[in-house]
Amino acid sequence: MKAIHFSCLISLSLLLPGPICAQNFTVTNQLESGQWGWPSGENSCAQNPQSLRFSADLSTMTYSWAHTHDPSVYRVVTLTDTAFRSRIEGETRLTEAGNPVEWDLRMVDANHFCWHRADWPPLACTKMLERCSTGNS
Repeated sequence: MKAIHFSCLISLSLLLPGPICAQNFTVTNQLESGQWGWPSGENSCAQNPQSLRFSADLSTMTYSWAHTHDPSVYRVVTLTDTAFRSRIEGETRLTEAGNPVEWDLRMVDANHFCWHRADWPPLACTKMLERCSTGNS
């Protein structure tokens, strides 16, 4: 087991903004291996698979689509083994409290994740995205 710097452990355990530690977090490894898509529709694996890539210091994630949309860059606020909280660069949406919208990417298992908006109820999530099979991408 790798040692986690004390300040990182505090920020991760409390889910408060703090330093991002350049560890090999499970969530980043799972997300970067392969492509992802919604179960159906224009952003499905068959029509427009998506890929996620993290910067070397894990401070940003770039979300790219194969055929449409410009890539989106997310600033990573907190990071754990199974989830991270982020803000989309250039995001104009605000919460009811007037704060910039933050998104949690939640890994359900190695082949599924969903997006949770931080101001939604705790269990609310988008529909699941799934890992694309090699035949779909």
